[in-house]
Amino acid sequence: INDFQSTINQSKYITHKPSIGLELSFFKKSLLIKPQYDFYNYSNKNGSVNKKYAFMSAEVFYSKPGSNWEFILSGDNILSTDTLNKENLTDLYLATSKYYIQSPIWMFSVKYKL
Repeated sequence: INDFQSTINQSKYITHKPSIGLELSFFKKSLLIKPQYDFYNYSNKNGSVNKKYAFMSAEVFYSKPGSNWEFILSGDNILSTDTLNKENLTDLYLATSKYYIQSPIWMFSVKYKL
């Protein structure tokens, strides 16, 4: 809850953020999948929704048992969320800022244990 109060203005914004993360392993733990999902429901004190947005990221790890090599595929902002809102209140003004989020990013990594 963001409760902004000044001598002139009062404003309240509520963010509900349920999230879920899993860790799934297959093939004697040689394949590991880790998805993460966050949902934001952003509203004001009247209950009218200003913005709903969600983020999802995931990682897939593969390592053959007994091997020093590990392969990782990871992705951020998989759902292509494009903006976030943020409010700021002072005695003079109430400002809403919009932040632009980088498009989905995928990365493949190779790891070797010495």
